[in-house]
Amino acid sequence: VLKFKLEGGASPAVERDVQVTLADLNIWREYSVDFSDQIGASHRKLVFFFNAGVLPEPTDIYFIDDIRLSAPPTGSVLEDFENGLDLAWESLGDPAVFGSFNGSVANPLQDGVNDSPWSGSYTKGTSQFGGVKAFLPLGFTLEDFPQLNLQVLAPAGATSLTMKLFSPSQGLKVVTVDITETGVWEALSFIFADFASITDFERLEIVFDENLASQDTWYFDNLTQGEGTVDPCEGTVPVANIVDDFDCQRNVAITNGFDRLAVVANPTPGGTNPDPLDKVGEYSDPQDEWSALVYDFGGPIGLTDFNQLNVRILSSANVPLLFKLEGGTTPAVEFFTNVTATGVWTNYSIDFSGAAATDHTRLAIFFNAGQLAGANDVYYIDDILWRREPFTGCVMDFETAETSFTDWVYFGAGKGTLFEVVTNPAQGGVNPSANVGVFLEPAGDPVWAGMFVDLPAPIALPVGNKTIKMKVWSDHEAPMVMKLEGGLDGAPGSGDNSVLFSTPNQWSELTFDFTSLVPDNALYGRLTLILDIANAPAAPVTYYFDDIEIANSNCGTSGIFNPISVDKLAMYPNPASDYLLVEQTEDLSVFRIMNMMGQTVSTHVTSGQSLVELEVGNLVKGVYVLTAYDAQGALKASGRFVKE
Repeated sequence: VLKFKLEGGASPAVERDVQVTLADLNIWREYSVDFSDQIGASHRKLVFFFNAGVLPEPTDIYFIDDIRLSAPPTGSVLEDFENGLDLAWESLGDPAVFGSFNGSVANPLQDGVNDSPWSGSYTKGTSQFGGVKAFLPLGFTLEDFPQLNLQVLAPAGATSLTMKLFSPSQGLKVVTVDITETGVWEALSFIFADFASITDFERLEIVFDENLASQDTWYFDNLTQGEGTVDPCEGTVPVANIVDDFDCQRNVAITNGFDRLAVVANPTPGGTNPDPLDKVGEYSDPQDEWSALVYDFGGPIGLTDFNQLNVRILSSANVPLLFKLEGGTTPAVEFFTNVTATGVWTNYSIDFSGAAATDHTRLAIFFNAGQLAGANDVYYIDDILWRREPFTGCVMDFETAETSFTDWVYFGAGKGTLFEVVTNPAQGGVNPSANVGVFLEPAGDPVWAGMFVDLPAPIALPVGNKTIKMKVWSDHEAPMVMKLEGGLDGAPGSGDNSVLFSTPNQWSELTFDFTSLVPDNALYGRLTLILDIANAPAAPVTYYFDDIEIANSNCGTSGIFNPISVDKLAMYPNPASDYLLVEQTEDLSVFRIMNMMGQTVSTHVTSGQSLVELEVGNLVKGVYVLTAYDAQGALKASGRFVKE
């Protein structure tokens, strides 16, 4: 331990300790000691202690040099390529695949952004995920300087750059920023403030636009670390049902209790809130019975669909909690409960569906409600949001917009194909409904390939009948797997639940029994399907599925033959650059654009015009599906287009 001490004068002595590690031995190392809190003090002496508090050995010798006072640091230059390389840059892998780092080269375009004579150069390989990596300097930390800055001269077609920091304990932390200009130098800023508490970052990686496959040359320069100059929440789109997550989704004003609330790092990761990097609210309860944290929505709280209040709370004591809806013209609604577990994060769900027709404008949360608080009573709170009522019956049948969840995400070795809602190819038998979901599995996929969907409300299985039914069509016999994942209260996932499909070229209703796989009263937000877990396809295979129903519920289409015609949309130009015109749209009200992963990228609502113009200029290049629905939410038409 090195000890640095200010003493003498009228001010009390001040000591600062610095730990010398094994990595510091037998090399020169610069140590910086912060005495900025002693501005105005009257110390007259600076004292150094070597191996402080420990008896020395006879041969202990220390060398010291360059003792100086300096202004507080404002950051540092990690790499500028001016005198060779400061960092040992190399390709992420095989240069033919992941591209080549070309070293320090002459700056090809000295301009107002970057007039330095030298810069780094990288040429992309065959993989679109190519890039470079380098080990960070010893002692690198984000604590005081959470922003990394980099100047980039990108080739034509580039739209983004990704920077990654690797921690042995926490893995890769990734930040991607947009490139707005190509062919000129542009200064980019990467905000790593959410990861400032990680102290063991050892490697930096740069991925040069994973959506760009061209084998062009990029130039990059002046990698610096500094204080945050960009709002880390800039560009965040508010999510309507999130009240406050104490990070970037802080969407409702606090009118009471804001002076007793601080935003802090998660003090006790675990339970339902395990992320140590998550920001949470720290509420100091005043010493009275009825103080509350009050959120004012500025108008009636819409509880028609999202009426299940969910809040995470960390309490050190078993105290009463009160959740209250107030304001407006209707009487207040109160819900009392108790802290169910102390010392760990616990999720509390309050059913306010009975208040759907009210016009309350405020949500009040009382800690230790009705009781006198102690002198230092502190509670932690996080993720205040509204959810839909859990699914207890029909989950999806692809007949209406409300029962046609299209955000299925493919996982597997290949690119997969877009999930679509299509006309039932074999109406009749156990499935006479008009529309079904389709999944095309590409050739060469591993046996575990499939897809999942994150639902807008959790699945709740009844205690006495924890089953889910689903209709399946395939051209071959195969074991089909359904999994429940994303337990909202820390409930374990179900694991693989496999049922044999044994009627090739016919619809069959399969029943997945989760009785022994999930605990009672658990809620799950993700549904995963692996259609044929036994075989890796040698050629593309098509699967159809429909009518996902909980327990004895029914989606309402079984036994009713009422086919709905799904027309092909008339649209042009195709390929499209900035806009897409859709004709004969008088009876259509809602248009959804989905990407090739089945994710909805935009939704457009119209009012019965015969020609609709959709803006697509902000979409990345690729193939998209456009689906159209009538005013009642029924699927009426679809088509594909290419964004060039």
